[in-house]
Amino acid sequence: MKIGRNEVCPCGSGKKYKRCCAGKKAAETAPTAKAEENITLGRVIELMQKFARQQRPMVQQVGVFLLYTDGAGDGWVLEVTESDCVRIAAGGNSVDVPLEEDGERIVIDWSHSFSFVDKKLQIRSYTDKKVEILDRAPVQQLFAARRKTLKKMSPELREQLHLNR
Repeated sequence: MKIGRNEVCPCGSGKKYKRCCAGKKAAETAPTAKAEENITLGRVIELMQKFARQQRPMVQQVGVFLLYTDGAGDGWVLEVTESDCVRIAAGGNSVDVPLEEDGERIVIDWSHSFSFVDKKLQIRSYTDKKVEILDRAPVQQLFAARRKTLKKMSPELREQLHLNR
């Protein structure tokens, strides 16, 4: 995946990429298609868990998946088309993610659903239906990335999705 110079920097700073991480070493920024040919969701999750351990805010997108960590060391993976999500880090500690992937498919045992309510990220547990607001989530970046991803899809395909609007 390529980051445009005028896009919001994936590090979570809110600045344009050209004014933020464009000049930094590749090891300090999230992976791009040039840096790594075979990007897998599992590898990006591991990278994001590393940022969570460092309590470094970061937002990254891989296809229909949005991943983020916040300054408190929490991290989540959000699946844009079905509004599913799963925790990848809590308090700077990695959380095991029930993930299976091969060259053709990705299977995740999602634990929550998500929606944007009153400019906040709200999650709902599938097991106990508990609702929680994630106050430290970079809502503006996540919402914009979700909207951009959905905009690329045909109207017919969007109608088939289970989106929480």
